[in-house]
Amino acid sequence: RFQYLPYQYLNHDGEITGNAGNDWFFDKMSNLGFEHTGFHKGFDPVLQIRYHSVLDLKDKTADDIIKNMDGLRKRNTKKVKKNGVKVRYLSEEELPIFRSFMEDTSESKAFADRDDKFYYNRLKYYKDRVLVPLAYINFD
Repeated sequence: RFQYLPYQYLNHDGEITGNAGNDWFFDKMSNLGFEHTGFHKGFDPVLQIRYHSVLDLKDKTADDIIKNMDGLRKRNTKKVKKNGVKVRYLSEEELPIFRSFMEDTSESKAFADRDDKFYYNRLKYYKDRVLVPLAYINFD
């Protein structure tokens, strides 16, 4: 499995709250000739994302987690539970379902989506390390 190396910790507003103590890695990569391109926000068709949201679940109950969420996340979580939303992972044959959502989203949110080849290559080369979740409601 992939493991990311944290650099800084940020709060919900994007303000730095702490350093993860891994500056050595960035120094090492710089010494090897790599250049850090900075922390950009938003979608970029070429660059890897720079931020990951990670929630530390250690020693926390479900109630603790919900209690510490902001209002929007609390409402959405309650709505998901109330409406019986389920999640399953799509197979490669079902990737057109995902692609359809991506096309609609890229149009409505005005960002450039990648072509089919990008997504199929991810599945081809990364195999079981790629998960494509689909949230759904079973109306039967």
